[in-house]
Amino acid sequence: MLKKLKNNIRARIIGKALAASNRMVSFPSIHSIKTVGLITDKYLQTTAFNKKSFYQANFTQLTYSSQNRPKTDSNQTVFGSDLNFWGIPSEKIINWFTNENFDLLIDCTLQNNDVIDYICAKSKAKFKVSMKNDSKTSDLMINQNDDNLSVFFDELDNIIVNFNTKK
Repeated sequence: MLKKLKNNIRARIIGKALAASNRMVSFPSIHSIKTVGLITDKYLQTTAFNKKSFYQANFTQLTYSSQNRPKTDSNQTVFGSDLNFWGIPSEKIINWFTNENFDLLIDCTLQNNDVIDYICAKSKAKFKVSMKNDSKTSDLMINQNDDNLSVFFDELDNIIVNFNTKK
């Protein structure tokens, strides 16, 4: 009973964060992508994006781990121990990321996760992309059945290039 109540309240908190985001959604042009925010559940090497249309962008990565925060970790990871009673990270933990006006925010996770949904909802990014086909917080969803990021980024690159090609 308590778990169901917590889940309902967490869903409302995420919904309010999404409703409160007053951002202008704008599909990125190839040359306007200068900053990219990545949300992952594992560390990614950004050198994997070298051949993409947005490869010259400045990448910032936030990682989520359900583990407890180690004493030596940097603040670029949100840990399970950072969550409040409702299962939401505090503002002071995520503000450095959510307040950034990214040209493109990419959710590189396959599993639904309220923490990541909350961070995406709070983000001020101009355009949000997700690998999940049922994301409530994304402007574009690219259905991905496995975690092959190379295929996902190839598809994202094709979409950006095709939308920006004049015929």
